[in-house]
Amino acid sequence: MLQWYFHCQEREAGQGMQLAFVATLVPLTLFMAIGIFAATMGMWLPRM
Repeated sequence: MLQWYFHCQEREAGQGMQLAFVATLVPLTLFMAIGIFAATMGMWLPRM
């Protein structure tokens, strides 16, 4: 992802490449946030 980010920062990277990067980064960020939330709730909620 970092290498792809640096590639998108270059001047010759087209608008389509940047849009593809954003379209990939947003779902990955959301999935990571959901996973962090689920792990936190799983560890903090009392066992029933």
